[in-house]
Amino acid sequence: MKKQTFLFLFCSMLAVKSVAQSPARNGNDYAYLFFVKNFDAGVWTNLPETKEEINDIADELENNYGFQVKVVPDATKTQIETTLLAAGNRTYGPNDQILIFFSTHGFFIENEDRGYLIPKDGKSEKQDPLRKSWLSYEDLGSYINLIKCEHILVSLDACYSGAFGDRWKSKPRRFEEEGSCERTQKRALFKDSRLYFTSGSKKQKTPAHSKFANAWLSTLRKESDKIITTNDLNYAFGRIDSPKPESGSFTKAHEGGDFVFVHKNACSVAPIIDKTADRKAWRTAKTADNLPAYRKYRSDFPNGEFRPLAEIRINELEAIQQEERDWETAKTANSVTAYNSFIIKYPASDYLDLAEYYRSKLLPVKNPPTDDLPNMVFVQGGTFQMGSKDGEAEEKPIHSVTLSDFYLHKNEVTVKEYLEFANAINSRFPEWMEKGGQFHIKTGSSDHYKGLEGTLSKENHPVVGISWNDAVAYCNWRSEKEGLQKVYKISNSTVTANWNANGYRLPTEAEWEYAARGRDRKDKWGGTSTEGDIGKYANDSGESDGYKYIAPVGSFRPNHLGLYDMSGNVWEWCWDWFADYSSASRNNPRGPDEGTRRAVRGGSYLSSTNHTRCTFRKSGMLGIGYKNFGFRIARAAR
Repeated sequence: MKKQTFLFLFCSMLAVKSVAQSPARNGNDYAYLFFVKNFDAGVWTNLPETKEEINDIADELENNYGFQVKVVPDATKTQIETTLLAAGNRTYGPNDQILIFFSTHGFFIENEDRGYLIPKDGKSEKQDPLRKSWLSYEDLGSYINLIKCEHILVSLDACYSGAFGDRWKSKPRRFEEEGSCERTQKRALFKDSRLYFTSGSKKQKTPAHSKFANAWLSTLRKESDKIITTNDLNYAFGRIDSPKPESGSFTKAHEGGDFVFVHKNACSVAPIIDKTADRKAWRTAKTADNLPAYRKYRSDFPNGEFRPLAEIRINELEAIQQEERDWETAKTANSVTAYNSFIIKYPASDYLDLAEYYRSKLLPVKNPPTDDLPNMVFVQGGTFQMGSKDGEAEEKPIHSVTLSDFYLHKNEVTVKEYLEFANAINSRFPEWMEKGGQFHIKTGSSDHYKGLEGTLSKENHPVVGISWNDAVAYCNWRSEKEGLQKVYKISNSTVTANWNANGYRLPTEAEWEYAARGRDRKDKWGGTSTEGDIGKYANDSGESDGYKYIAPVGSFRPNHLGLYDMSGNVWEWCWDWFADYSSASRNNPRGPDEGTRRAVRGGSYLSSTNHTRCTFRKSGMLGIGYKNFGFRIARAAR
């Protein structure tokens, strides 16, 4: 008697519900949506997102697709079973359809190859070793097979939910949509169907903020001008990177048919638009400027004049909403991997600094290697966002870069250090002459070097006027002098690098920027992000810092890592060929394989404040020595 009473009440509720059925739909559609937000046992983490996700899908199905919807919140095992049994006692027509949707925890017992859904009253495995309080996929399949409806689609948003499909999995039939609404439905529903979608495989967990549910909702909202089939859903799920949803048919006895969602505005002749009402509705949506308002406009005026603008704003606000969900997911996980994923996906996010801060707290702090490397600063590797959204075109797009540990010299190579190399190989000293214990740039007939006479001592000024080729040759000479492996193989004009060698080399652009910004500090200039403090850290244009021309190395404060003159003084050659950035993330990037100019970084004593920023980029011809170009050396950390 209790069972009959329940059936009567439930069927009555569905019957009296007013539904916006599409005039093109020639069958009845039912949806049973189960979710669990709060669990009883205390061992299962609550899922606060499920309620909003399921209710949004329910509203869309009911209001725009004509489904008769039953939502079962915080579903117990008994409620699930009773609801499915009630569905099995209904009478269905040949074109009727049922969607069964679960959003809850899932579990998979690998040695038994057996999967489960966890109801609200599901106990822990310790409390319930026989797992009688859980709903197995075999039992779920049995309840579904009692339902005498010809077209059923099961959607499982739960961890390890692919175990449902593994038991019965077969490839569903797909077809190309063509012709009228009537023909499209007839082709889709010409045979029985038992189809399923799962949010991942039997070995994958599902995030709390469900990408799977979001793809469902986006498809229902964006494809309102057509009949949606499982082809459309598969396309949406295929764009999810991880976990990867799965799909198929779960009984061979019902193989070959499809499932359709027919929007109330699909396949109908475009109505004559009341332009006054259209404009008024658009003004209302713009004033509210939120998703419900724009979606209401789109629903009420599917062919409205302002529909394209509504779609743009909906996409923007949905992207913001998704970013918020992903940020909450990263914070809940509170792991380096979660923060890295967020940083890579949203390099321009307002939460970027916070994500990097939280990540830095989780990263282990390495002690510098014990190698005796005088004046070399150990730079612990990590992941950072290279480039600037506010800088020049060459600094964009911002992209994620992960670097290994390395060493960087605290100073630029000095006149004294370079002179030792030049004398050792009997090479010219670039554009210089010795006079009274000082090294002076030759002026002669070259205006390029005028104004620098008498400013460079041979002890501690950075060497300038040397080419990229000269800098590479110096690195090899110094490596050989100290008994290290040479990094560079130089053959005429061709230079290749052995990145496994332990000798000296030029830093890559990524290494240089990472170190200049203070690793995880993201300084705008080498040592500070406050423009008023630049004079304490950098020798740039003007004499307010006390130097009209080049300053001795180490004359200013070092940055957070102990590196001097990362902004100003002289431009510093890097290894990379100069080229535009890619938006893709990179591990230890070293630039393109070929080019015509090499990158330089840091600005010089002639540079404006803007050009001494850590992210600013410039280049030079590799065979030319410039009056304000120098370099500093790097080494790999082994």
